[in-house]
Amino acid sequence: MQQRCSFEMVRPLCCPKGALKSEILSSIPLEVIDKPLKENQLAKISKNILEWQVKGSLFGLSEGEMEDIKEDYKHSNEMQKVAMLRMWAKKHGDQATLRFLIETSYESDCEVFAKKAVESLGYLHSDKGKIPLS
Repeated sequence: MQQRCSFEMVRPLCCPKGALKSEILSSIPLEVIDKPLKENQLAKISKNILEWQVKGSLFGLSEGEMEDIKEDYKHSNEMQKVAMLRMWAKKHGDQATLRFLIETSYESDCEVFAKKAVESLGYLHSDKGKIPLS
């Protein structure tokens, strides 16, 4: 049985899943969306993870890998989140892009996480247009 994303927010009923995904993808410049995520980007994205072990499982990490993360960073939940994303990125190499993160999130019913991850990197339409990546 597939696990589902545990995020404290849910997608509004008025916003179909595909529409939100299209909005998210269209907010990211093409020269950015398919480049492997960098360490500083993973750190920013990690701040949007509530339960990293659920996310790790959804993103394909094994129980053993998650146990290693728990042991290596047992004194810092924040570092566990970053380590989980690092391990995900390492497993996927050049495919560990923002597009792949969004696609993986949607496959796991974590569309709100995808939106928050993109926002944390400074992308999504606002009243002032697109905000550049810092």
